[in-house]
Amino acid sequence: MPFSQNMLVNKLKEGDKEAYLFFCDNYSSEIYNLAYKMLGNREDAEDITQDTIVQVYCNIKGFKGNSSLYTWVYRITKNLCLKHLQDKKRSSFSSLEKIIYKEQSEKAAKSFSAIEKKFYINQIKEGCLIGLLKCLSFYQRAVFILNVLFDVEIKYLAQILDKSENATRILIHRSKKNIKSFLCRNCFLYNSNNFCKCENLIEFSLKRGWIEESSPDKVDGIPDLSLERIENELMGLKKIIYLYKDLEKNLLMSL
Repeated sequence: MPFSQNMLVNKLKEGDKEAYLFFCDNYSSEIYNLAYKMLGNREDAEDITQDTIVQVYCNIKGFKGNSSLYTWVYRITKNLCLKHLQDKKRSSFSSLEKIIYKEQSEKAAKSFSAIEKKFYINQIKEGCLIGLLKCLSFYQRAVFILNVLFDVEIKYLAQILDKSENATRILIHRSKKNIKSFLCRNCFLYNSNNFCKCENLIEFSLKRGWIEESSPDKVDGIPDLSLERIENELMGLKKIIYLYKDLEKNLLMSL
């Protein structure tokens, strides 16, 4: 049965099994998407998702309802991601540029069919975005994902980050500016005079295991995906294309 937020919180506090299953079904994908974009690793994102759900279960009685349940859950996820990343070295935009210019091969894409090429390029676009996010500082990464990709409003985002709304706006502006600067210097989709093309990274990405190998059922048929996942994938791709084409407009609107 569907639960309103207040009902869900109350039932979770009572230890209701049906409410817990409802929470897992309806919140897990949002938690995972945030963790994956923050960490850039699917296994780590799965671990963070499980840890977040456990923390929600263990601490729900302390939830006072001063913010939305999603805001509280996102804050838990953000804190777990921060803890996970504290001992890891952050990637930089310069290191990403070195990889791109060193590994591109213009002949790589010629051996693939048009359908296969499209299949790979869609994955590379998502991988490139994940790579760019990893080059941002932790809080810039968090605000970009939550505000630009997840459409979380400034006031709720400030609560998740435990920062003022003005500080949050500055972080959003800086994150967009940093990504826009990289795209202006490198990305062919953003500037046709640039060298970097997604199709030239196919062979390299396949060898590294960064993108999934194609097969007839994936490129020609309907993948074995649930309707919900298909919808999520389409929305994700739509947002990625929007970012590449209109990031400058978004930046100007935020000033």
